[in-house]
Amino acid sequence: MQAAAPRLDGKVRKSSLSSVPVPTEAEHLRSSLLDIAQSYGQRTYVPYVWGGNAIGDQADCESCRACVESKKHLPVKKRRSACQVCKRCGVDCSHFVHRLLNEAGLDYPYLATQRLKRMSADHLRDYNLVDIGRDLDRARPGDLLLQDHHIVMLLAMNGQNEGDLIHVSRSIKHGRVGGIEILRRMNIAHLRGKVVRILRHVALDSGSTDFPPIPNFRHIYPRTVGTGVTRLVLAP
Repeated sequence: MQAAAPRLDGKVRKSSLSSVPVPTEAEHLRSSLLDIAQSYGQRTYVPYVWGGNAIGDQADCESCRACVESKKHLPVKKRRSACQVCKRCGVDCSHFVHRLLNEAGLDYPYLATQRLKRMSADHLRDYNLVDIGRDLDRARPGDLLLQDHHIVMLLAMNGQNEGDLIHVSRSIKHGRVGGIEILRRMNIAHLRGKVVRILRHVALDSGSTDFPPIPNFRHIYPRTVGTGVTRLVLAP
């Protein structure tokens, strides 16, 4: 009687498990940060308000959006003081990335974009930021891309100088009032002027450098709602 072949299931399973890389603490933190950013990307009703640092419920946000629209003739820096409800919902680009990092457990104080541009690399370390330079080949998901008067967070790299971003824009391309927006497959080298600095939180500056694009992002597309106001909404 021919002897049965030895079972290799256990050995294969053990070998397969041992070859799976163990995520580093930096990768766990990065994953948490990107999950939080993705959840905020669904709040397209939150308007851009200069100096704003609050994201309230949808009713407040919609009221602020209508208020900003009615006061669009005012300088952007005066709109928040002209509308009380905008103090309960409305955020600018610097406050937004500050919120994302801190919600992910990454300690980072609020810093305006102009201050970030002027700081030395050593001074940035005091605020838990690493200066990566301006070479976009070195950018990784979760990094902050600083431009002359704007800051965005990189979500994924899709190719050379092409990536997915999240930010708070003063004016969304297909809408009248800016707000939280996810941009997919953008030329990140020239989004709103050149990237002058790439910044990374110190807690993310270690571990694997191979980060794939985030799966399951839903496209954002324009839709006319109500009284002819065009807003960006999420595809099902």
